[in-house]
Amino acid sequence: RTMTSLLTLRENLAQGQPVLGMWSVLPSAGNAEILGYAGMDFVILDMEHGPYDMRSVEEGIRACEVTGCAALVRVPGVVSAELQPVLNPGAAGIVFPRVASIADAEHAVQSVHFPPTGTRGMNPFTRAFQYDPSGTPLQPLSCVIVEDAGAVHDIDAILALPGLDMVYIGVYDLAVSLGHGSDVQHADVVSVTDMLRKKIVESHKVCGLMVRSEQELIAALQSGVKMIVWATDSALIRSAAHSVRESFDAAKQRSIS
Repeated sequence: RTMTSLLTLRENLAQGQPVLGMWSVLPSAGNAEILGYAGMDFVILDMEHGPYDMRSVEEGIRACEVTGCAALVRVPGVVSAELQPVLNPGAAGIVFPRVASIADAEHAVQSVHFPPTGTRGMNPFTRAFQYDPSGTPLQPLSCVIVEDAGAVHDIDAILALPGLDMVYIGVYDLAVSLGHGSDVQHADVVSVTDMLRKKIVESHKVCGLMVRSEQELIAALQSGVKMIVWATDSALIRSAAHSVRESFDAAKQRSIS
């Protein structure tokens, strides 16, 4: 199932089809499974901003696979002790945050590839090999997040890296790095984001971006973004619960009056 969900995601992207996913910051296999059954093409299990650990990551990967959804994992950083234990259970892709330079991007890409093109350690007695020494190893997708002014400066070199599949634009940290706090709508942030998006699309790498509304979704699709991330599981649950509360309060008010 790992290979099937990954191949499906790869095939859709190779055909130029946009794919939809969500961040999962709540370490729950049940939540990941729900997102998969809801039709997500991928779910990103978040070890940077969510409390995922080795056990919950593996459980999340299995839960996604049941639904045919590809499980990507955002590791805590470019150099991460958690990387190999995340690769072994069969993550369909690795998302690297805090990429600040071409050197960081090179390290990230190499770490998901086996020698001689990379530095990934090999153990065929793991889930990524289906526990079969003669099996075909899983080659996960590689994705770096451009969210630092240094990475913006090195973007042309980063996009030229062989073996790099996707580049995600992290607008929130990018705004901070550019000196504009959390103002993702600042003119400088919008300008840099547009420049990055254009370069990524023209390089034929997959461009990833988070959208928060149908208007942003349409604009992203029209500009060539193929990796669409919509919200997080925590935000989705909160929004739904808040909507229920508002409905209750409105009904209570009507019944009283």
